[in-house]
Order: sequence, then structure tokens, then C-alpha cells
Amino acid sequence: DEDATERLLKRLDAGLYALLQVAFVIALVATAGKEKIRARVDKLFAQRDLTMKAVQATLRQYEEQINSGADADKSDTHNKTKQVLHALIDMLSESSASSSSD
Repeated sequence: DEDATERLLKRLDAGLYALLQVAFVIALVATAGKEKIRARVDKLFAQRDLTMKAVQATLRQYEEQINSGADADKSDTHNKTKQVLHALIDMLSESSASSSSD
């Protein structure tokens, strides 16, 4: 268990935390309810040959990280963060499915 904690700390130092936060903000912006904003985010991603699936995968990783924490179930903040992440992942999945069926 100490090895896993040590690996996580090294990854956090290497920028994982920043990546998780950026993915979180992108998801919030993309799911804000404005079609023009989502279209712009998709266009910017397409310019870099990226999709929202990368954001979803990063958010899932963030959610798993929270779930694997020893005190995750004890913290109200962790529970609220998990709920928000789950909702964002669902909204991204729904909007990806609807845009691919158009």
C-alpha cells in the first residue's frame, strides 16, 4: 500500500493533479448547457485530434482516485466531488452520444 501511495505522489508531482483539474474545468464548460460553447470546445479539440472521450477518461481516473482513498467515505467533500464527477461524466456521455447520432 505504501508503494501505491508513493507512486501516486510521484504522479501528482508530475502534473496529474493539474491534468485532473483541467479536465474538470473543460467538462464544466462543455456541459454548461450552451450549445455554442460545446460546439466551440469540440472544434478546439478537433483541431488537436482530440475528443471529449479523453476528458471522460481523465474524469473517471479522478473518480477512481477519490474512491480508492482510505478516508474517501468519511469526507463529505469527497462524496460531493464524486457526485459532481459522476454527473459530468454522464452528461459528457449523453452529449457525445447525441452528437454522434446527428
